[in-house]
Amino acid sequence: MDNGLKGLSLPIETIVVIVVCILILVIVVLFFGGGFNQPATEITLEGQLRTNCNDWGRDSGYQYDNVTYLVPNAYPALQDKYNMTEAGAIAAKKFCIGHE
Repeated sequence: MDNGLKGLSLPIETIVVIVVCILILVIVVLFFGGGFNQPATEITLEGQLRTNCNDWGRDSGYQYDNVTYLVPNAYPALQDKYNMTEAGAIAAKKFCIGHE
């Protein structure tokens, strides 16, 4: 009996393998393209903040005074996060001494 159907049929296992391969490809592209980089960025920022805290403490004789904090570009990570104002200096001091 010739029903006239000519073509290629794929078994369901082949379709499942193709879908899994596409998912793996998407995950690899996201991983190497920076899609999973957010936690690493936050860890790097935390390290920069702590380094700026150490520098500020050392520069101010561990007084964490506003005058030392408000020097332009002295502590860029802290000044970006807490602003370069008197209130920002107070918030940054709380962060640096662990009272935040």
